[in-house]
Amino acid sequence: LHSALSPALWLVVYHSQKGQREAVEAAAVARAVQVVALQPLEFVRVCRQGGLLLSAGARAHLDRGLGEMIMSDGAGSFWRALVPTMLRDVTASVAFWQCYITLQASVGPGLGEGSALHSAGLASASALLAAVATQPLDVAKTRMQVHQLMRSGEDGYKKVKQARFIATLREIWTAGGVRGLWTGCTARTSRAAFAGLLLGPLFQFGHVVAEDAVKPLRRALVLPPDPANTIVHPRSRRSMFIEVK
Repeated sequence: LHSALSPALWLVVYHSQKGQREAVEAAAVARAVQVVALQPLEFVRVCRQGGLLLSAGARAHLDRGLGEMIMSDGAGSFWRALVPTMLRDVTASVAFWQCYITLQASVGPGLGEGSALHSAGLASASALLAAVATQPLDVAKTRMQVHQLMRSGEDGYKKVKQARFIATLREIWTAGGVRGLWTGCTARTSRAAFAGLLLGPLFQFGHVVAEDAVKPLRRALVLPPDPANTIVHPRSRRSMFIEVK
C-alpha cells in the first residue's frame, strides 16, 4: 500500500507546486507532504520487518496489532521518528535532483543525451550518492521506530521512555562508531541505484507529457473530398492556376 500511494501522492503535490516554485523546491515540498501523510504505513512496515529476526520475547512489542498500539502508546506513536524520516527523505530528494541536474549539465551532448539509457545511468548514480549521504539518518530512524516505548519496572509500574533523535545517534555511535551509522548501507544504496534506473526515464517521459499538456490541443484538418483529385491550398487564388484547355 505504501509503495502504491507514495509515487501517486508525490506526483500530485509536485505538479501542484511546480508552477509556483523551482523544480527542486517543488520536489522537496512534495517529499515532505508524502512523508507526513504516509509515516504511519512506514512505521508499521518497519515494526513488522524489525521483529522477524528477534526472539519471541524481544519482539513482543513489535508484533502487537494496530488497536493495541493505539491503546498503549497512543495514535501519535505512528508518527514516531518523523524528524529523522523527514530529514532523510527531503535531504535525499534534494540531493538526488541536484546531482541529476548537475550531472546532466556536465556530461554534455554527444553521449546519448536524451536517451532512456542516458537518463537511467545519471539517475542511478544520483540516487546512489543521495542514499550514501543520508544513511545515518535511516539508521537512526529505524532504531527509533523499533524502540520499546513502555516497559515494566522492577516496582511493577510501567515506565515510558521516549526515543530522542540526538540521543539515538549518540547510542549508535557508542555501540558501533562510524560503521554503526552506515549499517545496512550496501543494501539501501543498491536498492536506490536500481530504483534510479527506472526513475530517470520515467522523469523524462513525465516531463515531456507535462510540457505537452499545456500546449494547445492539436486537431486533425479534415479536407472534403475533391472530385477533380486536385489538392488546392485554402489561400490559393484563381490567378495562381494555369488554365488548361
